[in-house]
Amino acid sequence: MKNEKSILYLLTFIWFCAIVDFLLMLPLGTEMMEIYNIQPKEYSYLIFAFSLSGGLSSFLASFYIDSYDRKTILLCAFFFFAIGSILCSFAHTYELMLFSRFFTGIFGGLLGGVSTAYVSDMVPYERRGNAMGILNLGFGLASILGIPFAIFICEHLDVFWPFRIIGILSLVVLVPAYFFLPSMRNHIPEDNTTIHDTFKAIFSLAIYPFTFYFFPRFSQQLKQNIQKTKEVFDVLKNRNLQRALSFAFFLVLGHFMFISFINPYLVGNLGFKLEDTKWMYIIGGLSVSLTSPRIGKFIDTLGKVKSFRILIILSFFPILIIAHLQQASIFMALLICAFMFIFNSGRMIAAMTLITGAPTEEQRGKFLVIRSSLIEMSEGASALIGGMILTKDELTGHLNNYHYIAYLAVLIGLLCIYLASKIEINEE
Repeated sequence: MKNEKSILYLLTFIWFCAIVDFLLMLPLGTEMMEIYNIQPKEYSYLIFAFSLSGGLSSFLASFYIDSYDRKTILLCAFFFFAIGSILCSFAHTYELMLFSRFFTGIFGGLLGGVSTAYVSDMVPYERRGNAMGILNLGFGLASILGIPFAIFICEHLDVFWPFRIIGILSLVVLVPAYFFLPSMRNHIPEDNTTIHDTFKAIFSLAIYPFTFYFFPRFSQQLKQNIQKTKEVFDVLKNRNLQRALSFAFFLVLGHFMFISFINPYLVGNLGFKLEDTKWMYIIGGLSVSLTSPRIGKFIDTLGKVKSFRILIILSFFPILIIAHLQQASIFMALLICAFMFIFNSGRMIAAMTLITGAPTEEQRGKFLVIRSSLIEMSEGASALIGGMILTKDELTGHLNNYHYIAYLAVLIGLLCIYLASKIEINEE
C-alpha cells in the first residue's frame, strides 16, 4: 500500500497515547496510594477497572467489527478514550478515579485490537513482523517521552495533569488521523455503513448494561448486531484459535503481574526516588525504540516460534535478577531494566505476529478483538493476583513477596513456550 510506513507511524502515535494513559498508573502508583490513602490491593483495582471494561467492550466489539470500516471504529473509540483521559484528570477521590478508569477502558480497550486488525489487513504475513515492530515503537515512545514527562509534570503540578495532557493530545491527533488514514473495507462484502452507524454500534455495545433503559434506539442497534453471534462463537469453538487466545492471555498475565508493581518496588525496597525511576522508562524505552524494528526483521527471518522461544527465555534473567536485588546503584538497576524492556518487548512482537497468522482472513477482525479482550482481562487479573501476593510494610514502605511474583511469571512463561508450539498458521 502507498505510504504504508507513514500510516504505520500514525497508528503508532495513536497507540502511543493509549499506552501512556494505561502505563501512567505504574510510575504514579506510589503517589496514588498516598493521595487516596489506599493499600496495594485497592491500587490494583484502579488497574483492574480499566482492564475489566476494556475486556468487556473488546469482546462485545467482536459482534460488529467486521461489519464496519476499521478506520471509523478506530476514530470513534479514540475520541471517547480521549474524553475518558480528561475525566481521569478531575478524579480527586478514589471512587471517581475508579469510575474514570472504567470509562476510559471501555474505549481504550478497543484500540489494541482494532489497530492490530488494521495493520494485519494492510501488511501481508511474511512482512508483518517488521510492521508489528514499528507499531511496538508506541511502547518505546511512551517510555522515553510519555512516562518521564508525566513524572516531570507530576513533580511540578500534580498527578492529575498527565491524564489531562494525554486527553488533549489525543483530540489533536484525531484531526490528521481523520484526513490521512485510509479506509479499510476489504473485509466488508458490501459497504454501505456510515460513521453514524459505527458510532451507534460502538456506543451501544460499549455501554451494554445501560442501553435498554437510557438508549432504546441504540438498544435496537445492539439487538441487530447480536444476531451475528454465531460467527463469534465459531471463532471461540475453533481449537487452534483457542490455543492462540490462551497463549495471548497467559503471556500478558505473567508479564504484567511483574511489571505492574516494579515502580513501587524500586521506590519502596531499593530506596529510589520517584524522579529516579523516570530514567528506567527513558533508558528502557530508548532501548525498545532502537531494537524493535530490528527484532521485527529478525522474527521474519528466523521464524515466529523460534524467535519467541529465544526472546522469552532471555527475558527470564532480568526478571529474576530484579526481584532478588537487595541493593543496587541506579546505573546497575537501569542496565538490568533496559534488558528486561528489550526482551519483554521482543517476545511480545514475536507473539503478536504469530497470533495474527492463526485466524483466516474472514476470522481475523473478530479474533483480534477477542484477543484484545482477553489481554485486557489478563492485565486486570495480573494486577489483582499481584495485589493479593504483595504486602506493604507500613513502617519501612517495603513491598514483600515480590520474588514470588517473579517465580510465577517464569512458570507462566514456560507454559507459553508450550502453547506457542501448538498454534497452527492459517495465513500464507
